[in-house]
Amino acid sequence: MPAGRYTRAVGIRFAVLGTTHLQERDLDQGLAMGHQALNVLGRVRSARARGYILDLVGALDEWKSEPRVTDFIHLTRSELAAVT
Repeated sequence: MPAGRYTRAVGIRFAVLGTTHLQERDLDQGLAMGHQALNVLGRVRSARARGYILDLVGALDEWKSEPRVTDFIHLTRSELAAVT
């Protein structure tokens, strides 16, 4: 089995889990999963994966004034721009 064969699936799971935590108003876990998703999906060219990351970013809307959230959003934009 080639290395990284399931990379996209793992990253998407992190993104979905992060979004779920955010929907349950758990910012700490949501950001933690978001960072893990970004670490994995930042190396993957996939419109589907990008969509899941953008969903997670959208779920951060109510916390958008918090510095760690703005940092994560900036990091996300930088990482996604580097892949496209």
